[in-house]
Parts: sequence; structure tokens; C-alpha cells
Amino acid sequence: MLKTVLCADIGTTSLKAGLFTADGEAVFLCRKSFSNPDDRYIANDWLLALQHCIKKMHSQYDFYDGDIAISGRESLSAERKIKSSSTYSSPAEKKAVLVCGICISGAGPTVVLENGLTFRWNENLSAVAQMPSEVARSLFLPRILELKNRFFDDYTASSLILSAPEFLIYKLTDVSLTILPEARFEAAYWNKKTCGQVAVDFEKLPAFIGVGAKSGVLTPSVAATLNLPAGIPVFTGAPDFVVALIGTNTLQAGRLCDRAGSSEGFNFCTDTPFFTPATRTLPSVIPCLWNVSVLSTESGRIFVEYKHALEKKLGKTLEYAALVEEIVKNPDSEGFRILQSILAQVKKSVEVLKSALREENIPIPASMTVTGGQAKNDLWMQKKADALGMTLEICNCADSELTGDACAAWFGLGLYKSLQDAAEKIVKVTKRFTPNENL
Repeated sequence: MLKTVLCADIGTTSLKAGLFTADGEAVFLCRKSFSNPDDRYIANDWLLALQHCIKKMHSQYDFYDGDIAISGRESLSAERKIKSSSTYSSPAEKKAVLVCGICISGAGPTVVLENGLTFRWNENLSAVAQMPSEVARSLFLPRILELKNRFFDDYTASSLILSAPEFLIYKLTDVSLTILPEARFEAAYWNKKTCGQVAVDFEKLPAFIGVGAKSGVLTPSVAATLNLPAGIPVFTGAPDFVVALIGTNTLQAGRLCDRAGSSEGFNFCTDTPFFTPATRTLPSVIPCLWNVSVLSTESGRIFVEYKHALEKKLGKTLEYAALVEEIVKNPDSEGFRILQSILAQVKKSVEVLKSALREENIPIPASMTVTGGQAKNDLWMQKKADALGMTLEICNCADSELTGDACAAWFGLGLYKSLQDAAEKIVKVTKRFTPNENL
């Protein structure tokens, strides 16, 4: 019996899902693109996207039910196979799998109302400059206020204000909550005082809960929809940038990672916080540590826009890894020129971070972990390593948000004593790209 956790991460344009064992093996990975990611009610598609991924899982695995007690040791009793509909019928040689828990993460700070009305993390804000400084520093309150101003009737009618992972957790468990990665993050979220300063209804915001906490269990009705056992515990992931740091084990001072997706961020873990105009400093999910980052928002956006335009022209969805491989092989193509532009922006962003570290007399790491679609193409990783003059490391799963969810779930199940302990056991470097010294 293969014991796994089911992890799902809600992105800007797609939902990713996977099954992970306790030692970090991704035994199944799936992505479901949203047909219209700009839909104002896109949140209502997230459960359908998860259902799509689980349906694909059923094509390879037989799902079993059982009483699960996991705390250092695992035990299983009363296991039984879940009855599958004809939609999921498959060969007898399918492997047996037990889903011990579910963990959800997602794009933060996307804000969602109870009816699914969605205000995305990358939408423009109109009035941040006029807000009190405490409010403007929040990642969420300016977006909640913008949503309230634009969609007042929906805001008034909604009893809840949630972010992306919390909305899907609410749909799975009928439990409302807010994931606070660590106590110091409150300033980046809200409190009763800051809500009062801009007339945001504090009572609409669910109470804070930590990462890897059991939020509830899969309700019978949703379990039937997903063709999963009812009662599976559902655990809290975090905003995607937080679980990405867990999933690359950027949880010790001196470690650096490149989270390369729709936006690209270079994140350095430090025990000595510092603040500069060119960097963003937030608490780590680990107490006493901090994350200093430089965002390269254009590098990811440019490539995503190129990919979407090409997909529209060809009339089909393109995988990131295959597209990058094709581009790199054609130096005269428009795509290659875009990648060269991205490399220039990446070099600039990394140099900004390095310069900030030098100013603080903090040693610059010789290597950087890369995650996201870019990490799935070896040729591109070598070019990036050459351009940066740094060793690039790739982990056992390039989708580090899912790996971070796996760490949170297995920690929540009691198999590991802390998130750091889970990351040390689950996250493994599988490839290294060393810069070519002859260039």
C-alpha cells in the first residue's frame, strides 16, 4: 500500500496537483490550465480543476480508505478500496494508494469572496498612496479595500473574505480560516486596528491558523464529487511564495533560491534582517529567520505572455519545458530573443541582491536552487548558470510549491517534528549546473 499526501497549488493560470510519499517522491504530478484565468469568478473553477487532476490520478491508481494513525510510525486498519465509477475504470495492474491527507496552497495575496468573486494578486490598485502606512504595508488590506470599492454589493453580501488556498480549503471542508505563515506576518496581513483604519469588516476575516495545521476533513458531498474517501484530513499549506521556500528547503541562513514562474523572485534566507529600497524583507516561516527577496516581475510575465500568444496561434496548450527546449535550439527565433532579454533582467536582479548582501557584509552563496517551469529544461539551466556565474541546483520536484505542501502535510500528520525537519528529509537536490569557466 503506497501511502501518500495529495497536494494542490492554485496558480495564476493553472492548478498543479501531485501525490507525494513521506520521503518526497512525487509519484504523480498533474496540471490543469484554466480556460479563462481572468474570469472575475475564477475561484469557482478551482475545485473543478482539482477534480480533473484527481480523475487523472484514478487512471493510474486504485484509491483505498482506512483508519490512519501517523505519528512517527504508521498504522493502517480496515482498509477498503474506494468504489470507482466507470469513468475511473482501469486495468487491474494499477497500484494501490492511500491518501493520508490533503494540503492546499495558492497565489497570495489573491482575495476571494464567498461567492467566488476573485481579485487577483497581480491586479492594479488605485489608492495605496492615500492609505495609512500600516495599511499600505499589508499584502492584503489594499486589495481587500480595492475589492470593496469596486464590487461593493458583492462585498457587503459576503460573510467571508478569503485568499486563494483558504477558499479551496473552505470548499473541501466547510471550515473558514486564514493561514498565517508565522506570527510576525501579522503586519503583512491585518489586525482589528488596521481594518478599522480603512473600514474593512474585521469580522469577515477568519481567524489565523499556522502552516501544517489540520483545518478540517473532506466533507462527504465533496468526497463524492472528487471520488475520494470522506474524512481525509485537510492541512493548511500557505501562500505560494512561502511553500516554495519550504519546498526548496530555503529554511536556513545563507540559502538562496530562484522561484521562476509567472513572476520571478530571488529569495535569500538570513538570520540578520535588513531593509533596502531595492529589496523586500519578510519574516521566514521559521521563527528568528527572515527572507530577503528581489522580484523580477517582468522576466516571468514576458515569457508567459509569449507562451499564451503562441498557444493561441497554434490552437493548443504548450508545456513549459518543451517550449523552452524548442526556443533554445532556435537562436534566430523571437522566443530566443525573449529568453536573452529575460537573462539580462535575471542578471540585474541577482546583482541587486548580491550588492545588498555586500553592503551588510553577508557572504554571497555560491549556489542557488531553481524551481518552476524553467527548472525542467537542462539546456536553459546551463545557460542561466553561465550567465550568473553561479551553480544552479534542481530538486527532486521542480514544482516546489507542491513539495512544500508535502512537507506541511506530513508535518501535520505527525511524521516530522517540524517544517525544517520535514524539508531536510523530503527536499533533495538531484541536479547541479556549474557555470562554464571558459565563457
